[in-house]
Amino acid sequence: MEKNQKQAINLLAGKRMAVALSNENLRIGASTAWSAKVAGTLDESRIHLDFEVGKGGVIKEIDRKVSIPKRIKAILQSYNIEDPNKGLSNDILMQKGKGIRTYASLILHGSHDTMTKLAFGNQQISFEPNADNSHLQRQEDIEKWAKDMYKFIADKYGESHIAAFIVHLDETTPHAHCVVVPISKRGKLSYKEVFVGKSKYEYSQRTKELWDEASKISEKYGLARGDDMLMTGARHKSYLQWMREMIVKNGSILEEIDKAISDKNDIIAQQKQQINGFNDEKKKAEKKMKSFITMINNMEAAKETLEAQVAALDCEYDEGNERYEKKQQELSDKIAELEEKLSDKRKMLEDVAEQLEKLGLRMVKVQSEYDDLRREINKEKDVYYEKVQRNINGTLWREVAYNCKQLSPKWNRLVDSLTPTQRELYENVKGISWIEDMSERADEISCVACALYLGFLDQATSFARDNGGGGCSPDSDWGRRKDEDDLEFMHRCCIMGRKMMRPSMSPRRGFRR
Repeated sequence: MEKNQKQAINLLAGKRMAVALSNENLRIGASTAWSAKVAGTLDESRIHLDFEVGKGGVIKEIDRKVSIPKRIKAILQSYNIEDPNKGLSNDILMQKGKGIRTYASLILHGSHDTMTKLAFGNQQISFEPNADNSHLQRQEDIEKWAKDMYKFIADKYGESHIAAFIVHLDETTPHAHCVVVPISKRGKLSYKEVFVGKSKYEYSQRTKELWDEASKISEKYGLARGDDMLMTGARHKSYLQWMREMIVKNGSILEEIDKAISDKNDIIAQQKQQINGFNDEKKKAEKKMKSFITMINNMEAAKETLEAQVAALDCEYDEGNERYEKKQQELSDKIAELEEKLSDKRKMLEDVAEQLEKLGLRMVKVQSEYDDLRREINKEKDVYYEKVQRNINGTLWREVAYNCKQLSPKWNRLVDSLTPTQRELYENVKGISWIEDMSERADEISCVACALYLGFLDQATSFARDNGGGGCSPDSDWGRRKDEDDLEFMHRCCIMGRKMMRPSMSPRRGFRR
């Protein structure tokens, strides 16, 4: 078993499953919430690898004909149970203490490396955005793991109570979504009886048992028992905590990008220095080559002069004349000496020419690397500046919210000083101002907008409800429109976040809640 490879289980309760969430799990439709996440964590080229585990632990294609809400309804009807939330609006269900929890959502997964190996084996996979992984084939190990986990859930909570068991292989880490309708042994719908128990202690024990029992299966696949929150003392993070961590994380990412750009600037400076060095070497080699060419030309001219003198002697004197034979020999010796020097200089000239050619090739290579690096760093600078701009915008947003909160007491005093007629006029327009909302709920609006942007509709709705909102909820087909760019979608998320955080009933006075 590889070190630090652990199982993980997330358990969430729900009162009414949104169609958008069902579509996300079943991967239905191009305009649903999940499609907005394709550019981030989803890989369209791997969607065909997703599968479902059906009755009897049978591996099959995902059944997209019947939505998960309809499956939940069918299970309830099999026990002659009518939907306890029938007639209640989504706004009411968002309120704490209203409505009944009709399903449990379990996310079964584990450490990235082990889950990825179970799903794809040793096949090469790219996690870069827009990567093409259509060559991947689903491995038998992930199917065995899914069947074992399905049997575990079926034995523990009842196979007939499982509304869906979907395995996603198209996200960063393979995982399974299991939706269970909490039917008790008495045949009653009761999330508390099935999952919670009568006390916090019993809930703690049940959670521990769930992790312990699941770990016996996970160990077969190289995953050790994970640490549940009840044992570690960890708590679910609020969106506010999560947002703060994201700000810190993004700040560190900016620092990393800044360092990477700085490092590449250093490399560029070194390459520039190297290119300058090559230019100096090239100038020296060219100067040496020019000198060799001059020397060779002079030697060849001297050789021609000596050869002409020898030819003149041949014509003017007889071969038997000893004096002139000696002169002829001297000239021949000088010609031979010059020829030897010429041969040596020609060899040196060839070496210099070869050196220049290699130097030229090296310069071309380094220049090409230099140009590529410049283009790369320019792209990274664009990304860097965009992130900085967004951080600055976020800082300005928080500064506006802070100043609105500082002005809130003054505004309330002003409202208190109004005459009855003025107060009536104010009551007709209160609640329509961004300034008013920002003074009271800036952080909450930001968190809801962030969740909407990421496609987490249920979480956005729950957070708004738990923090005093309830004005409205997003449509089931919420997501980025085809004609929207990133900033336009963010803007729409902010507007919807503000609407969702607006109280549905309680009247307000001034900026007070």
